[in-house]
Amino acid sequence: MFRRFTLIAALSLCLVFRILAAEDEADSSPGQTQTLKTADGVDFSAYRVGPPGARIGILLIPEAGVGAPVQEWADWLGENDFRVIVPDLYNGKVPESHEQAQALQAGLKQREANAKYLASLVALKAPGRKIVVMGWGFAGTQAMQAAIIGSMHVHGVVSYEAHPLTETRLLSELKVPVLALFARKEAAVPTTEVHSFEAAMRRLKKRLVVGYYDRPAADAVDDHYSDASAHAIWKDTQAFFKRYVK
Repeated sequence: MFRRFTLIAALSLCLVFRILAAEDEADSSPGQTQTLKTADGVDFSAYRVGPPGARIGILLIPEAGVGAPVQEWADWLGENDFRVIVPDLYNGKVPESHEQAQALQAGLKQREANAKYLASLVALKAPGRKIVVMGWGFAGTQAMQAAIIGSMHVHGVVSYEAHPLTETRLLSELKVPVLALFARKEAAVPTTEVHSFEAAMRRLKKRLVVGYYDRPAADAVDDHYSDASAHAIWKDTQAFFKRYVK
């Protein structure tokens, strides 16, 4: 998947939630950009949307900047009663090409990103609220990092088509249940890598749900998803929430 460039991940996930949103009549609640501060006193911007009294909060990791695709995803989640924060990991930069997306990701400093994740998780906290970290592709891998650094706040991880963490030391620090979803066709992550991840998580006695969904093989990016695949992705996500994020 995402053969043209990494930014396609954000565009494709946006299409998934547009498909679902077409059947959703919930009223739209406009998101807002706010300024948060890390524990070190560094300001950064974050996109926030969703009802303040939501039972579940979502730290939505952006794969390639806080642009329209990830904001639309956040808006859809907000319309479906989730409180969402999208931290700006790239200081306002939004890539317009494969090369720009790769350069941003390669230049991400994990320590700085972790500080933003932790501040965002603190901002998401509310009495009785459970928090999930979610991401697609590169952001799905970062979601696991965020769950480790913010283990005292996080109740689950949802990772879509992401290369999983493989370092035993990091996996041992992953305290919460993980949902990892992958496509069966044109998979971004090799099956061998998924199986290795499953084996490592079992060995460490971690809670992991791995799922696969079908999608049509096509040359056009916009044809990678159908109603069926969109619903399969969200159905598995809802089942994970029901089981682990109560």
